[in-house]
Amino acid sequence: MAAHRKRPLPSARMVELLTIEKRRLLAVNGYVTTSDFRAAWERCWEIMVDERAWPHATRFRRGWRAAQFATRREMCAAFVNSPTAFSTATEQLVVAASRMGVTIQVDDVPRALLAAIAYVQSEDELEAARDHAAARVFVAAGESHAA
Repeated sequence: MAAHRKRPLPSARMVELLTIEKRRLLAVNGYVTTSDFRAAWERCWEIMVDERAWPHATRFRRGWRAAQFATRREMCAAFVNSPTAFSTATEQLVVAASRMGVTIQVDDVPRALLAAIAYVQSEDELEAARDHAAARVFVAAGESHAA
């Protein structure tokens, strides 16, 4: 059984803090802008630093921080409710799947994509293993005829 986590994952904590900040800004202004996001991001980042939200191990801490910066544009788009390339592609995949009689929820698209990638890789690896085994049999047959 996995150890109990005392804190949420850093990405989940950032989303939680940004959600709180967005609700506060909507209550005050009635809307949010990208400059509001930048200010909220800085405040949330400072809170996470104060909370020591990232794992202590340097390799993991650097990875989590890099992931936070890599997803910053997507978080900004979600914050200001603007579409992103990923959201557009996701909607198109859901529509295409429904035309084929397959029901996929928008939230399931990332998992479905990862499963498809894993399936293709495992099929390729299986075929490569078959080719390797066939080559070994061929080489062994050639060696037995040569003797």
